[in-house]
Amino acid sequence: MKYLWWISTVLLVLVLSPMSVAQDPCSTGAKKSSAWDVKTTGFHEVIPGIAGKRISVCGVVFSSSANPPLQITFDAGVAGTGCSEVTAGFGSLSYTTNTVVSAGGGSSTQFTVQTGGSLCIFFSGVAPLEFSGWVVYVPHL
Repeated sequence: MKYLWWISTVLLVLVLSPMSVAQDPCSTGAKKSSAWDVKTTGFHEVIPGIAGKRISVCGVVFSSSANPPLQITFDAGVAGTGCSEVTAGFGSLSYTTNTVVSAGGGSSTQFTVQTGGSLCIFFSGVAPLEFSGWVVYVPHL
């Protein structure tokens, strides 16, 4: 009888343990994408915030050109404000030449926007400006 209790406990742990492992939304969730084409400096909303959901960014591909220096910053808009109020940035890139960037292959989370927040991109440089690309993402709880 004492062995039956131990065997039951071990089986229960083995059955429940996969449930406690967090899954990467980018490897398991339904992906969406959003494109942009920007010709002005400032913050631009790429993915509008979704009430009650976070946004996991799985991959970003973009090209940009402007007279140097170029600056590109990925940021999160505070829930309900679009990009008029942003939080600390996810990363900033500065270039002295035109650039093409591909980050993340789409199967793992690169960064996550807080619940209800928008994905915003700040672009600056001297005209003529051109900044276009797309982002692959998963909205989730």
